[in-house]
This record gives sequence, C-alpha cells and structure tokens, in this order.
Amino acid sequence: MRDEIVAATKDVHGVEVAALSKADFPLPGCESVIKQVRDELETGRGFSVLSGFPVERLSFEEARCAYAGFCSHLGRPIV
Repeated sequence: MRDEIVAATKDVHGVEVAALSKADFPLPGCESVIKQVRDELETGRGFSVLSGFPVERLSFEEARCAYAGFCSHLGRPIV
C-alpha cells in the first residue's frame, strides 16, 4: 500500500492538489483500506486514523498531494 501511494504521488503531474480526483490518483491495491475508512466515516465514529502513511519518502508538497489523492477516494472536500 505504501509503495502504491508513493508511486501514484510521483505520477501526478500538472494537477492542482485541490482538484485531484480518483482518476488522477489510482490506488487499486488500497481499495479494502479505503472501504474501511469510508465505512468508519459514514456509519462509524465519523473519523479514522491512518498510520504508516509514507511521508518520510515524500517532500512536503508530495505528502500534501498524497493525502489529497488518498482522500479523493473518500469524497470531495467541502471548502
């Protein structure tokens, strides 16, 4: 999962972080984790804690992109 997140982050080019979509950030190997997080958000406690996110392998901007890309699988942010 960590390698897939890093690879998806490195493959994103020319997309504004706020505009990332699932199509821009494919994570097929993370589908079960994404489903668990979505279920916890929608019908559980309303929050979820991610541990082991690979920020040590990413620059600040890449980590920002990785979080936004992962979250694009959960829904669209409300700003």
